[in-house]
Amino acid sequence: MSALHSTPIISPGTQGQHRQHCPDTDPDHKKGKCISIDADRRVWKCHRCNVGGSLDQLHQLSESERQRLQDKRSLTAKREAAERQQAASRLRRAWDKFSETGTSEYLTRKGFANIKGLRYGRDTYGQFAAMPLYGPGGDFRGFQRFYGSGKKMLAAGTHKQGAYFLIPGSKPDIVVCEGLTTGASVALATGYTVAIAVDCGNVGPTVASLKAVDNNRRIILGADNDQWADRNAGLIHAYAAAHQHQAEIAVPDFTGLDTSGKPTDFNDLHQLAGLNEVARQIEQASTPAAVFCQQTVKAIQQKKPRLVALRASHGTGKTQHIIKPIVADSQRAAVIGHRIALMRDTANRLALDNYQDIKSADFAADVDKLALCIHSLIKPCLQTAPALQAPDVVVIDEFEQVKAGLAIDPNMKTTAPAIYDRLMQLLASAEQIILSDADLNAETVAFFEVLLNCDATWYTYEPPKPNIKITVIDYDAGITQLQDALATGRALVGSDSKKAIGQLQAAIPDNKRALLVSDDTKGTSAVKDFFADPAAGITQLDCLLYSPSIGSGVSFETPHFDKHFLIYSGVVSATDALQMAMRDRTATDITVLIRNVKTDDSLETEPEKIIVSMELRKRADRGRGFQFNISDFDTMTALHIAQRNAVMRNPKASLLALCKQRGFTVAIDDKAPKNKAAVKLLTTIHAAKKEQAIQDAAPLDPVTAAEIETGKRAKTPELAAQLERYRITEAFRLEPDAPIEKDIFERWDDGRGLATLKRADNAFGSESAVEARSQSELKYTVSKQKNPTLQRRVFRRLLHYLNIDINTGCGEFTYQDALTAWREFNQWRDVAEGISVPRKEPKYPARWASEQLAKLGLKTTRRKKRADGKQLRVYSVERKSWDFVQEIVQRRETKNASTRFFTSGAHGV
Repeated sequence: MSALHSTPIISPGTQGQHRQHCPDTDPDHKKGKCISIDADRRVWKCHRCNVGGSLDQLHQLSESERQRLQDKRSLTAKREAAERQQAASRLRRAWDKFSETGTSEYLTRKGFANIKGLRYGRDTYGQFAAMPLYGPGGDFRGFQRFYGSGKKMLAAGTHKQGAYFLIPGSKPDIVVCEGLTTGASVALATGYTVAIAVDCGNVGPTVASLKAVDNNRRIILGADNDQWADRNAGLIHAYAAAHQHQAEIAVPDFTGLDTSGKPTDFNDLHQLAGLNEVARQIEQASTPAAVFCQQTVKAIQQKKPRLVALRASHGTGKTQHIIKPIVADSQRAAVIGHRIALMRDTANRLALDNYQDIKSADFAADVDKLALCIHSLIKPCLQTAPALQAPDVVVIDEFEQVKAGLAIDPNMKTTAPAIYDRLMQLLASAEQIILSDADLNAETVAFFEVLLNCDATWYTYEPPKPNIKITVIDYDAGITQLQDALATGRALVGSDSKKAIGQLQAAIPDNKRALLVSDDTKGTSAVKDFFADPAAGITQLDCLLYSPSIGSGVSFETPHFDKHFLIYSGVVSATDALQMAMRDRTATDITVLIRNVKTDDSLETEPEKIIVSMELRKRADRGRGFQFNISDFDTMTALHIAQRNAVMRNPKASLLALCKQRGFTVAIDDKAPKNKAAVKLLTTIHAAKKEQAIQDAAPLDPVTAAEIETGKRAKTPELAAQLERYRITEAFRLEPDAPIEKDIFERWDDGRGLATLKRADNAFGSESAVEARSQSELKYTVSKQKNPTLQRRVFRRLLHYLNIDINTGCGEFTYQDALTAWREFNQWRDVAEGISVPRKEPKYPARWASEQLAKLGLKTTRRKKRADGKQLRVYSVERKSWDFVQEIVQRRETKNASTRFFTSGAHGV
């Protein structure tokens, strides 16, 4: 690898061949993608810089390296400029020999006798008309020739980028078109000045040249509509140029006209409908997003594809301007979402019935158009709705979230397979299906193509992002900046961790108007008022702190906050984290604080291997002869898990790669000093306040607890504390009003300790109790099943490898014992239920072994001893933690029949 080039970054799990912009010479993505990447071989090469190397050898240029590279670039640029000047002089001499008068068969066929500024000549290809091209300073760049056969040739040596031919008009505004006759038709119809860019790839550079001459003139892009091609290049380049330069777009519409000749541009429209129609459509120029929505609705309504894949960035208006007119045009329609809180707003915006208002099957029988949450698709009272019986269209909005809910939401463990089956039944009966998401995954769409036996038609709108800077800093180092922003300015802070965002409350001065939006505050009047009108709500705030529970429907379009932060703990994927960071659409400088993000290369990223692992674990748990089926639902779940694992193996790297992929400027601040004291203080204050609130909370009855847990009652901080007390006392089998010891709080760890308790139950509980749990799991589909019996054997085998007695906890292990354990488990990682097995040999095997024991709630201690003349470190299980775990396991098994015990998905205790 060259020491004079930054290494490109790709997302973990990426495969195949790819292209990227050069991060050193083209940070603003104004040139072509000159870096070739072979993700399979893990190598790259920059063809502009003529360097390359390994993707695994990360390198960022130092200032001296960057200067040396820049000097080299400067010399190259001077040489290329001299060569272009020589070519322009040669072409100018050729141009001067052409005639100023003449005729052109090409122009005649396009409806013009002559166009001012052209010249004429003849060569070996025949007679031609020639169009000159000039740069923004009036410098002659070359010319393009048009032959009677329709052939077009750009003269060799012409420096096309940013060059254009201008047709002067009587109006100040400028229309940029691709081709000569397209622009001539527009000029004749409107009186606007028209710039001819030659082709779609030069539209953006031409607009930049025009802006350099006069930045105040309105620019309209008269785009070619290459609707008959597989790729609508004309619109794609027009969208990009319009976004980059804040221009408007006009697209020729041939509705009601003879399209047998496959028309694409405004000259075609001129010949089919006349100049008045050309002028009318040019005057209807609009924003890129609006044009995309108009074109997509028109295409869907005309072509009527069975399966539509709609991927459009947030803020495009796809719900209001694409989904709404399509639903309105149907007789029966169902719109499915993933969040209960968002469905009422969706129903109101799309003029649909809201499923929450339907209380009986008789009422549902009159509902032709319905908005519903995926969780309620199997609700009995909705099944008589015509909207769910062979509808004209089914829309799944935020499809990736709906899929994630079905695949991994613990609250849907018992119902997800039935919901999936009902969904597939609904989709099979629908005339048209629209899968809509800003981050729609092509692999998932391909899966549904197979299930539905039809090809998807894609409509994609992913405009270049604004000039956004992302500064990445360690949480311990960035906390000082964050505290200053909360104390002195207006700060917007998102976090994928409810715990992290809760800790920040202690950093907000009393005189600041602040609001915390999390799962524990959504029931408060302040948060309800905010959700009623977020745009107005932020004007009343100095600080807004939010977790993922704020929902994807909340965004801000008006500047208000002067500081923007995201605390990323790796709880959600990089895509979801970036969505959180972009809640404020006006933000241009966002600081990302990386907090306790861990890597895990043991996560499997191939769906087929995940399915095989499901099968192996089930047979290992129940026996080789056990019969079961892998359903389509299980396959879909494996696909989702694989996609998630690909980015969660290294969440930080995935986030950096995604930021660069979207064109953001990424800076890594590794110089700021760490302030661990501030972090510790915030953590201590938050823990003390929360523990005290839980200690003081009144006990809950099981019914109320279940209502809060399942979301039927929105939480307030008081209800959240009561629910947490209920969950702790149930998990540790305490009396409802019993004091909770400090050690219990530490082991509970905001609910994460529940999984530890369940693993300990399986490892140390009675064999009959574990077998009963394994039998109970059989009522779920395979991908939702746990394997308690297998987990018991895995952890007991781990203790055996580490020389720890399963009955007493006595024994010691060394570095070599831990390494042996890893090697053994690495041979059958697919069935290592409950433990993490890294693919590479751990650098510190004893630490790895201690981390696996911690999953049972066991702490380890170490000491030094001499053996065979050498000093060794030996590790053992702390006696106190062993006794505590054994006591809790026995207590949980003895009191498991508690009448107030309930199980609710993620937090069943």
